Amino acid sequence: MPTATLNLTDLDNLIRGFEQRYGVSSVDMLKEPAVRNKISEDVLLRWETYVYQRVRLRDLSEETHRDYLSKVGEHHHPNKSEPLSRQAAVAA
Repeated sequence: MPTATLNLTDLDNLIRGFEQRYGVSSVDMLKEPAVRNKISEDVLLRWETYVYQRVRLRDLSEETHRDYLSKVGEHHHPNKSEPLSRQAAVAA
């Protein structure tokens, strides 16, 4: 079976498609037994997988973004040991 690589936009679109098709939110699909009983098991498994994958991908994206910003901040602050004249020359 081929492997598909999905990004956040792909996952959002797939989840939105399920929500529109079945007329329920993903939260209701996950929590409400009455809603789940109306949806086939194959669809439920796929839908749940997309929802959990989206959560994980968002978490990883935020973590990567925080890590990147923490490193950028380190590289863009002037070195406190440099004299002010050197810092001004670099800024110019």
